[in-house]
Amino acid sequence: MGLGNILLLCQTAVYTLSFVISFFYFIPIAVNKRDFDGNCILDGHGTWNLTSGRHYQINADQWGSSSKCGYPIFMGVVFMLLSLYFTCRMAVFLLKDIEQSFLNAFVNLVGSAVLLFMQFIAAIVLTAGYNTWCTALVPDNNEKCSIMALSFDEVLYPPNPNISGAAFAIQMAMAKFGAWMMFVIWVWVTALAGLKIFQFHQQESITSSLARERERLVQAHGGSSNVTI
Repeated sequence: MGLGNILLLCQTAVYTLSFVISFFYFIPIAVNKRDFDGNCILDGHGTWNLTSGRHYQINADQWGSSSKCGYPIFMGVVFMLLSLYFTCRMAVFLLKDIEQSFLNAFVNLVGSAVLLFMQFIAAIVLTAGYNTWCTALVPDNNEKCSIMALSFDEVLYPPNPNISGAAFAIQMAMAKFGAWMMFVIWVWVTALAGLKIFQFHQQESITSSLARERERLVQAHGGSSNVTI
């Protein structure tokens, strides 16, 4: 098996892993938002009211912004769809024993780097937002946030029958795992895409590759001289 096939095999495996991990990423956040009656707990903060018992009061304006949950959910769905597409695409390349073009490999590298940066932001938003929620919920650190989750429905004030917060710690732990695993996976995706470009560079210069791609596009458009890359 040549170097090109090994790279394709690695890329197929990494994209497949990305597809699987995406379900551990956006689904827990979406379920958590449903359990909290459409509210986002990321960056949410209430206040403890000890005058009439041990109650945790959170008003409508104290929930986190919907975009704080929407952005990680969006990224998870994007990764799921892209990973499925590229898994199938790389599998076809493997089965037919063909190579992707230099232009496709270059676009993959740039796109992977952009998605990697966007995912890093999403993971930070998720982690920092959940830490803010837990800091407000357990200000003195005498209890763990995961333990506090078990009695959240009992201390919430005013009571809301549409909110079920007992599982938020498990949901957020799974979402953070998925978010940071996705970041690591796309570091590998970007590295493999860069290695593919390096392989092309070893075979011939990048300038020659771009010139060949331009000629191919010109021929595909009937010899038009106005086609540029």
